[in-house]
Amino acid sequence: MTIANAEIRYRVRPLPEAKQIHVTVTIPVKGHETLIQIPRWMPGYYVLQDSGKNLKDMSVQGDTSSPIPFEIVNDHTWKIQSKGLKAVTVSYHAPLEYENGTGHYSGTPSYIYAVGRTQEKCTLQLDVPKDWKIAVGLDGEGQNYRADTYDILADNSVTLGSFIEAKYISAGKPHTIALRGAGASKVDLAQLQKECEFVSSVETDFMGGAPFNKYVWHFTAHSGSGASFGIEHLSSSNISIGPVITHETAGLLAHEFFHLWNVKRIRSKVLGPFDYTKLPKTGALWWLEGVTEYYSQSILWRYGWTDDEDYYQDMASNIGRQGTNPERLKVSPYESSLRVDETNNGRGNSDGFGLSYYDEGYVVGLCLDLELLAKTNGKRTLDDVELALWKMCRNSQPGFEEGEIRKQLIRFGGDSFGPFYDRIVMSPGDLPVANALANIGMEMVTHTQERSDRGFRTQINSKTNEVEVRSTQSQATASALPRGTIIRSVNGNSIGGETSQAVALSLEKALGELRAGSELQLRVELPGSQQESDATVKVLLVKSVIHEIRSIANPTPNQLRLRAIWSQKRRVR
Repeated sequence: MTIANAEIRYRVRPLPEAKQIHVTVTIPVKGHETLIQIPRWMPGYYVLQDSGKNLKDMSVQGDTSSPIPFEIVNDHTWKIQSKGLKAVTVSYHAPLEYENGTGHYSGTPSYIYAVGRTQEKCTLQLDVPKDWKIAVGLDGEGQNYRADTYDILADNSVTLGSFIEAKYISAGKPHTIALRGAGASKVDLAQLQKECEFVSSVETDFMGGAPFNKYVWHFTAHSGSGASFGIEHLSSSNISIGPVITHETAGLLAHEFFHLWNVKRIRSKVLGPFDYTKLPKTGALWWLEGVTEYYSQSILWRYGWTDDEDYYQDMASNIGRQGTNPERLKVSPYESSLRVDETNNGRGNSDGFGLSYYDEGYVVGLCLDLELLAKTNGKRTLDDVELALWKMCRNSQPGFEEGEIRKQLIRFGGDSFGPFYDRIVMSPGDLPVANALANIGMEMVTHTQERSDRGFRTQINSKTNEVEVRSTQSQATASALPRGTIIRSVNGNSIGGETSQAVALSLEKALGELRAGSELQLRVELPGSQQESDATVKVLLVKSVIHEIRSIANPTPNQLRLRAIWSQKRRVR
């Protein structure tokens, strides 16, 4: 085999003390110039990340050990004069999360690629000490791995070192739990594994088998009670959890695991192969994220993990969040998906344009499901659409066109589903939740309760370790703290730390106990300003609307029959 036909070779050596990895990439030459880039965004996280600024000490060699010059085109692109060379080798340093003897890094902010050649085969060699463990979802073993494309290589994170490890087999495929972080030693590993195993077994059963050769759960456990979150990958996931594993943790696991189908394989065409230079534009994120949430909750319920009370409460919460967001009257689920790149001064976000496509998609999925059930007299549900999309996209087939979901709904539900889809997906406005629930003899009722409200919700940016305002919950703070605001301090207490866990702890301590009438003195950086300023937020006593789903007083026999079909429990085959 000549070098021109060989794979693009990646080699990674961790430098724990420097919290870096040393990366070398050997690229067979195919022209007078070789253009290389680092992705500007990560699939699953629709935000521009500027990964190029984190690459240090870049150098290039030709066929000998002598360095050759290269040109910096922009902050994510480099040009190499490669005329007459068989291969070029690019070397650089990239960030490594390292704590308590364990390192972790994600692929897209760490691996450069040759422009126009992301579909070529790649190999990965991990140069680590013999006593280090390695967890990665790529095919291979030991220190050597392979990927059919750069997309696959980059969509697999790596955990290495002395992490806490557990293994199990589900659907005939090996699964690894790789647990790290400040709170890792406090995690009930047996309970975590129990929930991982349950999620793996029921979702692969529902979808008809595992679409991967092996799977890795990359967990980081923080020591505080901060929010949990996750990012999905082709054969793994990155999930942040607290030290206490509850029965409800399975909901987060189920969401990320179901992405093995929705998003990673059942996907819009722009979601693979990827253009890493700009955020993708697809109007289907309401399905890929929101309907994923609908199915992750539904499957746990149907297979007996969640009882009726908890399931209906989760459903009511999703409906309530969607139905109280005023942007629902201005922005359609399709627009919320399509226009993510217009938010945050063009940097995008992972939650939608104007309103959350998670909440929108969940409620749209519920409405579509119950409408299909009623229109076909119990013969069809949304399951038929999901499985039809899977048949269309599985085995590395191309993603679907933007109108494919609509076509499948018409296929299973009849021509009336065209206008119905256009009304609830393509147009803003209230969703027909009451009619959907009435199909199965149920309704949603509301009541109110008083609580202290600081007026905003936060999230920790996993890349910058900064606390960002995710959403505002009252008009009193909407102008002072727009979405994307970075909070630097609260009442003189600085917010920060070297890890997201430390940041979460500092935020929790700074906020303290919220009391109506008190004020929070904040030091913030408003979106796009790059300058700090002061803001005052008054904690208000607000009335919260509580939603509850229950059976109507006298459901008809047909409503009860449809409800029984929709809620029928399943067992792993």
